[in-house]
Amino acid sequence: MAHLEKYTAGALGHMFAHYNRNKASSTSLIEPARTSLNYNLAQQDQPLPQLEFLHKRLSKIKVLKRADVNVMCSWIVTAPENVSPSEYDTFFRECYKFLTDRYGKENVISAYVHMDETTPHVHYAFVPVAEDKKKHIPKLSAKEVITRHELKTFHTDLTAHMTKVFGRDIGILNGATALGNQTVDQLRNSGENLKSYADTNIRTSTNIVTKVMGKDKVIVSESDIVSTQKAAAETAAAIEEISSASEKIKNIKKSADWNYEKSEQVLNTAQSKAAEIEKQAELSADKILRSAQDKAEEIISSVNSEKTTWQTERNEQQVLINTQLAEISERSEQLDKERERLRCEEQHNSEIARLNDKEQQFLQNWSKELEQKQDDPHKYYGDKIAEKDREINVLTDTVHQKDCEINLLNDFLSKQDEQIADLKAEFRQEMTEKELALTESFNEKLSARDKLIESLKSAVNKAYKIICNICRAAAVLWCGNGSFAKYCADFTSEQQALMCAILNYGSKCADEANFPDLARKIDEEYCISYDIMSEMQELMPEVENTEKDEIGR
Repeated sequence: MAHLEKYTAGALGHMFAHYNRNKASSTSLIEPARTSLNYNLAQQDQPLPQLEFLHKRLSKIKVLKRADVNVMCSWIVTAPENVSPSEYDTFFRECYKFLTDRYGKENVISAYVHMDETTPHVHYAFVPVAEDKKKHIPKLSAKEVITRHELKTFHTDLTAHMTKVFGRDIGILNGATALGNQTVDQLRNSGENLKSYADTNIRTSTNIVTKVMGKDKVIVSESDIVSTQKAAAETAAAIEEISSASEKIKNIKKSADWNYEKSEQVLNTAQSKAAEIEKQAELSADKILRSAQDKAEEIISSVNSEKTTWQTERNEQQVLINTQLAEISERSEQLDKERERLRCEEQHNSEIARLNDKEQQFLQNWSKELEQKQDDPHKYYGDKIAEKDREINVLTDTVHQKDCEINLLNDFLSKQDEQIADLKAEFRQEMTEKELALTESFNEKLSARDKLIESLKSAVNKAYKIICNICRAAAVLWCGNGSFAKYCADFTSEQQALMCAILNYGSKCADEANFPDLARKIDEEYCISYDIMSEMQELMPEVENTEKDEIGR
């Protein structure tokens, strides 16, 4: 039912051509009209050409460079008689799944189903890959993959798998599989013999019985005929199996005899070589042992020295890594503070831009008035005088009205003065008491305010110290030298301009806030001058003054 073949590299071309039918085959059992019904079950898992895939797979595993190495194995699985044609596709696909799980999807070369021969069957070709037990790497070894145990259990395992799939025994284990793995020709001959015995007319046996016992004395029932026919078929199968087994035993005996003679020769040669080696080993054993001991001591000493050096270097590297991590954390915090400062500066710049827009609007209005003066000064000043006269008339009327109101108020106030004088006397006494309480409360508030002012001054000092530290950090990143040279960064021209602006702005803020020491640290210690700041003041004096006035307000 199933048969295994092993192939060397020299046989691959013929077998691949037989599998995919790309050349005419010498087998007379092929019906070309049905070749279009063939298909490859491994097409999706292995789309490469068969020979190309084989070379690719062999390049990734350990392969002995010998011409007699089997590089490919192929199981030929024939559809049993108990499987109907409608079940062929399910049977072959389950065979492919069973074999792939057994030998690995990564090793499948092809799995061609042939429907154009006498009996439908599948050729499952794969690379026999085993694990090298010493090096734990994949290697090519058909001997280790296809063992006697593998051949003995194959049909049993396949039967169990198919029984689960079909829910019945489909006849994988039969007379053709009793002798284990047979050749394709043996399987074909066995099938043809069984078929010929099954087709033989039982009348031939009946005639023989008639001649021996006499025609009138023979009575053959139908059940006896069926039993005789079945016995004949079983006898033919047994004879074929015995013939096959006898041929197999002869081949085994012949191979065993040749192996025995070969082993005798090898044994004699090995004994002579062993005697010579033993004699040489006795002479040099002590010398080799002493040399090995000295070499082992040297290696142990060298390993211990290298281990100590490695541990020292590892500790130094760990210390360096911890230091770098701390520096990275500190620089991250500084960058966060710098981002916050830049955000505040951006907000300040937005406020300055608003003031500039306001100033620009004022200049536009003033420019319009100036144009009117230049076009017609008499009309312009006449309109202004007329407008002022109107305002004076309005003010005069308002003053006269207010004078009347003041007279009325004076009368009212004279009356109220008397009442106020009386109230003052009462109020003075009450206020004296409240004044003492308020004075005491006010003194406490003044004391609290003084403390608050001191804390605010301290906070301002810290803030400007932070500004100074940020500027110093920027200076180190830009132009650090000496012990800070390793922190110096390679900036682009735009980044250098930004760093320069940060340093000059920090110095300027510290100087204007009456922190000359901080400003001097920024300017003198890191060689930052007032050149850029002075140029900015010369170029934009009005903007600078406006900004100062706004900050003062």
